[in-house]
Amino acid sequence: RFPDGVQVGVDTVGSIGVMQQLEQTMRRFGHLVSAGFYGANDCLALQPPRYKELSIDLVSGATPERLETTMQLVAEGVLVTLPLITHRFPVADAAKAWELIESKREPVLGVILEWEK
Repeated sequence: RFPDGVQVGVDTVGSIGVMQQLEQTMRRFGHLVSAGFYGANDCLALQPPRYKELSIDLVSGATPERLETTMQLVAEGVLVTLPLITHRFPVADAAKAWELIESKREPVLGVILEWEK
């Protein structure tokens, strides 16, 4: 940590707990970025970051232009995405896939539900 705290904190995993930990490590007038997905029941207290006068960005990065460019880069092989798939499940086992994701008993990055042809 810098003597007065960190200037920029970024959460990319979608954890309110991580956001709260980051907020505690931030220096006054720091910059907090939320780039994770928190689900439908997310709730972040605004008063603690206000005391430090933090700026907060809530980003998704999704625009039609970015999505089109990303799809083009994947199609051209510039962005290699297959190694990001860590698990595959038949669609009938979707509940098991979700349980694995929520349990966090092992690292899960990308989950594919495979449909019968």
